[in-house]
Amino acid sequence: MSKSDSISRVALKKVAPDVSAAMGSLHAAAVSAAQDAKLGPELLELVRIRASQLNGCAFCLDMHTRDARAQARPSSASTP
Repeated sequence: MSKSDSISRVALKKVAPDVSAAMGSLHAAAVSAAQDAKLGPELLELVRIRASQLNGCAFCLDMHTRDARAQARPSSASTP
């Protein structure tokens, strides 16, 4: 069994809808501020990763790391 199989995730929208809504608003504000600052999506995801590290949130760190990897461009070192 993998580590992720044994971890139960909280259904935040069901358990704490107010918190879920606030997090959605925070996300929208962060995206808007990043666009105003001309930050690309890759840099924004790195900011999210760092914020998750500072907050000590393993769930968010895992989520944002996966998101960053999914949208990463191939590096020049990996291309022939």
